[in-house]
Amino acid sequence: TYTVTFSETGLPSGTSWSVTFNGATKSSSTGTITYTGILAGTYSWSVSTPVSGGTGIRYVASSPSGSISVPSTTSVAISYAEQFYVTVQSTSGGTVSTSGGWYGANSTVSITATASPGYRFYRWSSSTSSISIANASSPSTTMRVGGPGTVTAQFIQVLQSTISISPA
Repeated sequence: TYTVTFSETGLPSGTSWSVTFNGATKSSSTGTITYTGILAGTYSWSVSTPVSGGTGIRYVASSPSGSISVPSTTSVAISYAEQFYVTVQSTSGGTVSTSGGWYGANSTVSITATASPGYRFYRWSSSTSSISIANASSPSTTMRVGGPGTVTAQFIQVLQSTISISPA
């Protein structure tokens, strides 16, 4: 019989993850999960994904499932990538190109704000320093995602006045 070992990278130390191998599920909060007493043959496997890392943080496996032939393969490496949830919103007076979503850590995302009639774009703001805006005063720019949070497009109303002059 053989031993099959699954090892993960990318999860914070102590984070629980699991593997289902040949119908049997095992969980661990260490970097490896081992199955012993495995006979030669072809087996399917899958890993838990996404794995929660707290509010607005998750880890996604690059290869969530597969199959291996034992004994030619007795180890599987699983790589998890960190993602953050970003909400993109606008104040009244305009719209944004995306409502946000899950983005890879340190990814750069294009964002665009469009003013409604009677308003003009003012600036972008971020709820946290972990999300940086390339050009906060431009309606079309990018954000760099370093953590979860909210990005807001701010609009201001354009005041119009009408002046009437009456003959004297």
